[in-house]
Parts: sequence; structure tokens; C-alpha cells
Amino acid sequence: MMQGFAKAFRPAPAAAFLAVAGIAAGPAGRLRSRRNHALYSMSLGSTHGDAGVTGAGGTMAYQWGESCDGWTVEQRYRLKMAYAESSDVSISSNFVTWESKDGLKYRFNQKETRNGNENEEIRGKAKLDGADKSGTVEFEKPQPKSIKFAARRGCFRARIRSS
Repeated sequence: MMQGFAKAFRPAPAAAFLAVAGIAAGPAGRLRSRRNHALYSMSLGSTHGDAGVTGAGGTMAYQWGESCDGWTVEQRYRLKMAYAESSDVSISSNFVTWESKDGLKYRFNQKETRNGNENEEIRGKAKLDGADKSGTVEFEKPQPKSIKFAARRGCFRARIRSS
């Protein structure tokens, strides 16, 4: 199934595809923000064997932005999965991150619903003690938790996954 799903994940037709850079200038021509958007259409290309999935389709929107103090990414998707022997499932997900331009602070929030009911929410922030130094991830949801991590090169996303 994953091969069919991966093959079917493709950009929407040009009319629906947004690759827009919006640059807003403030006083004295200073840059306030810059955003880039993309919209994708997803569908199941094929299934193999006893996958049980008979159909899948949806949309994904991706937005990357720059502000005075950091970088933002927002990814949203809606997907409807059809199964041979059970009810269809509608999944919605919203993932938002912000990372400071100095790379020392990172905030994240991921929320998923299934059939309109909240399924999962992960929210927190991470902070490095300095460039290439150790740091801490503080989770607010699903339950408060603090994880310290050793110094490593790379971005917060890699550090959070490996902790």
C-alpha cells in the first residue's frame, strides 16, 4: 500500500497549485514576513493483496514563512480512507512549528482528529543552552514531560526524534 500511496502523492493541477511568495515591506523597506504556500491533492494509486484499503484521497497544504525573529512551517492535511470491511475514516492533521533564527529555540504543535474526534495532540518547546550545546525539550501535551539531550550538531527536529 505504501508504494501506491507514495506514487499517488503528487502536486495538484496547476490551477490549484499555489507557489506564492508574499513579501511585505514595513517602514524604510524592512522585510516583515515572507510566506510560501503549496497545495497538494492525494489519492490512492493502487492496493496490493489483502491491504483492506479500497480507497484514499485528500489534500495537504504546506506553508513556510519567515518573520523578524524566526521561521515557521505549517502543514495541514485531510484524508479520507475507505476500507473493505469497516467504516470509512476521515483524518485531519495540523502541524505547526516555529524556530528562532539563531537556532536556539523551537516550538511545535501537532493535532490530529479522526472522524471529527480529537485523536492526538503533541505540543511543546525546545531550547538549546547555546550553539552546539545541550538542551531541553518541554512537552505540554499529551502530558507534561521534560527531556534533556546532549550536544549534537543539527536542527531541533533531529534532536527531538532521537530523544
